[in-house]
Amino acid sequence: LGLRQEEQGKEYELTTEGLILATGYRYEAPAFLAPVEGRLRHDSRGRFDVARNYSIDTTGRGIFLQNAGVHTHS
Repeated sequence: LGLRQEEQGKEYELTTEGLILATGYRYEAPAFLAPVEGRLRHDSRGRFDVARNYSIDTTGRGIFLQNAGVHTHS
């Protein structure tokens, strides 16, 4: 298997008997958010509506999100 690390511009080879590619990641909100669901902003597709300061609550000051806003990077 040939690999290339783009940031460093290095190439590697890895001997392996197999390769598994996993796709189809889908985020599911944790159950502990259920009691505050009414305070959370969502976009038209049902995803968290993440502000620039990573807040997702309707006031923009109380509930912050990390690692569940990948959709905001595209």
